[in-house]
Amino acid sequence: MDRFSFAIRRWLPYSLVGATISLVTALVFHVPVGRTIVAMALAMVLIFSGFLRQIILTVTQQN
Repeated sequence: MDRFSFAIRRWLPYSLVGATISLVTALVFHVPVGRTIVAMALAMVLIFSGFLRQIILTVTQQN
């Protein structure tokens, strides 16, 4: 469980930055609100899951 809490503390801010970039881009291009929320959520999930996979792979290789 420690690696998950580490991932949340370390990489959640990066996920939020990705969601913010999606929000700003959607506002510039006048994308509807529903699609903007979906794009933000997908960006957060994509970034966070990539980093989580990386830390799990690192831990399993160390063992």
